Amino acid sequence: MAKILSLIGAHICTAPRPQKEADLFAELGHEVLVRGVWFDPALIERDKQLRETKSWDFQPVLCFERRHLFRNRVTRVKRKIALEVFQKFNIFSPELLGYGAREMLSTVQREKPDLTIIHSEAGLWVGSQLLQQGFRVGIDFEDWFSEDLPLEARKGRPTQEIRQFEETLARSCQYSLTTSTAMAENMTQSFGSPPPTVIYNTFPWADRKTLDGKILDRKDLSLPSLHWFSHTIGKGRGLEQLLEALLLLKTPVEIHLRGNYPESTRLWLESSLPSEWKRKFFIHPLVSNDDLLSRIAEHDIGLALESSEVRSRDLTITNKLFQYMLGGLAIVATDTAGQREALSSWLPQGQLIPVADPLALANAIDALLESKEKLINAKEASLRAAEHHYCWEKEIPKLKRALENALPTPSKKPLKHARSSNSESLVSILIPCYNAEKWISQTIESALQQSWKNIEIIIVDDGSDDDTLQKAIPYEEFGVKVISQSNHGASHARNVALEHSSGKFIQYLDADDVLGIDKIKAQMGILERETNHQYIASSSWGPFQNEIGSTPSVQQAVNRDLLPIDWLVCSWEDGGMMPPVAWLIPRKVAESAGPWNEELSLNDDGEFFTRVLLASDGTKHCPEAQCYYRTGHSGRLSASSTPKAW
Repeated sequence: MAKILSLIGAHICTAPRPQKEADLFAELGHEVLVRGVWFDPALIERDKQLRETKSWDFQPVLCFERRHLFRNRVTRVKRKIALEVFQKFNIFSPELLGYGAREMLSTVQREKPDLTIIHSEAGLWVGSQLLQQGFRVGIDFEDWFSEDLPLEARKGRPTQEIRQFEETLARSCQYSLTTSTAMAENMTQSFGSPPPTVIYNTFPWADRKTLDGKILDRKDLSLPSLHWFSHTIGKGRGLEQLLEALLLLKTPVEIHLRGNYPESTRLWLESSLPSEWKRKFFIHPLVSNDDLLSRIAEHDIGLALESSEVRSRDLTITNKLFQYMLGGLAIVATDTAGQREALSSWLPQGQLIPVADPLALANAIDALLESKEKLINAKEASLRAAEHHYCWEKEIPKLKRALENALPTPSKKPLKHARSSNSESLVSILIPCYNAEKWISQTIESALQQSWKNIEIIIVDDGSDDDTLQKAIPYEEFGVKVISQSNHGASHARNVALEHSSGKFIQYLDADDVLGIDKIKAQMGILERETNHQYIASSSWGPFQNEIGSTPSVQQAVNRDLLPIDWLVCSWEDGGMMPPVAWLIPRKVAESAGPWNEELSLNDDGEFFTRVLLASDGTKHCPEAQCYYRTGHSGRLSASSTPKAW
């Protein structure tokens, strides 16, 4: 088992994501250390209580308790000097990124972990130093630190250096996570790095068993209740929009805010709150993570009023949205890229509203409250989304695999189908899948059993909500690469698989179809003889439902060698077709044709293989090659709305 060290920037009791990560890794048998910084006496006590319940170790690398008064003053003076030097001379030092950076580096050098995972801004510098020293480093982009403030607020901040550290870690770390697909795609584009694994900020569905059923926040149970929370109550968090919306609401409600409540915020809120709302507007302090879900579940509607002005806030999906779902609240959320991703995929009943639009906010709340039945339906939809899509149990397989890929594996068994050292050309078998738990094992086995031995198998699970991913993961022992992503559709999954492949030839294999044992070998025998041409190879194929048995091959006019235009004309006139499983394609042809069109769900494979045909020199039909095309079931890849073949 490995030694894993996570670096956070503050208290562990306020860091649920690193907590869940540490819980999982310790459960897997690893030695897990978490190191942070202690500031607040009350939170220090909560940290101490929390670590008593854990099988992993938490310690501060820097502690600002009063008993360290002299050292703390020195630390603060160093940071102040670093800020002044940077502002005057533009000289960077790690103290600019927060407290504890140098102490974190010393801790890692002393502990010598197998993997160090960065969770904080100060850790960015630490991670870059560790990479230079040969340590294995991981990064969890919970925030995009170089993009986390408005432009006017970045003065005096080492944004250029932060971005450089982020880019280095994004490009170099095998273990790389972030909070949303929107964030992952934007980081990949900005840094030219591999896409981070998306781990949503969700919570265990099992946490609902801890609900205490108490009513501690609400005052008038006859009124619907709205809940908003953040670590700190203040401006720039959507509350301005909420205050303006109060005068536009048609339905009487209670408003409950939860978070630290500084004096400056109190003065602002009390002067801004309409007088008629003062008896329906309540402020609550933060509670422990163990109690938070129970307090959320008291209410009816959760408000996630994020801003889109700051890029990091626009792209991420915060904890609160998933906690509202888990608590069974109807949701009103501003239309940021991250929140749009979460709601449009699995919670269309959630109300997405424009950012900074008080009238839209008031209308969305009134719409949910226009009838008791509508509110109940919206709350039940949130629970379904949490149970089936947005709970921590769904993230665990992805996180396990990310860790396995990042750790050294000297004792791992030799891979059954690693790239061979012989002269055979490498063939990439690409398997996109969505809710294919009934068939995925048979499909993978047919790929592993190919008589053409120089193959790589890449599976992309497109956000399945059944056990497809769990059934695919054990095949990693045999050299199969398994990639998990949130739901984007079959075409996107195929494009991702191609990006991760390196074969000279490409075999697309849907997760319910089956390859004959000599399928690839027979087609390669033809294609490798045609070195002066870029042909694509078709095969015999037969339809089946449950058992292959003696499935007969489909006889059709396109079962012959044809030029591209002739093949298309013949297919259109005579109704002939080739499902994706029947083709074997040179990589150069696939790349010339371009990626799968992710805007299509209707006949997307037909459109793609038409481009492939036109990019080739024609088809070579190989009757000895056999494959099997499953029919007669309702299962489809995630974006499909019509038969998957053409």
